[in-house]
Amino acid sequence: PESKYTISNNKIFGNIIRENSNYGIVTFESSNNIISENFFNESSKSLYLGRWSDNNIISYNNFTGNYISVILEYSFNNMIFDNSIIDGNRGIWLSY
Repeated sequence: PESKYTISNNKIFGNIIRENSNYGIVTFESSNNIISENFFNESSKSLYLGRWSDNNIISYNNFTGNYISVILEYSFNNMIFDNSIIDGNRGIWLSY
């Protein structure tokens, strides 16, 4: 069955995501998205691309005071560039 977190060919931009006790943005099996110009503040895990979330662009985001800013797990061919990660416990977590 298709995941309820699947999105493809979208732009997620201009959001303020803050003070989440768990995740800010979560995707599974999601591809060809642009996640850009968002503000992630004081969250546990701000941005999670899990299980086959491939060929996404994560750029020009601001991550401040998050436990983990970006998590990519079983996700391939993603581009991460020109982001600001400040005052967090872990910046980018890559897992396979």
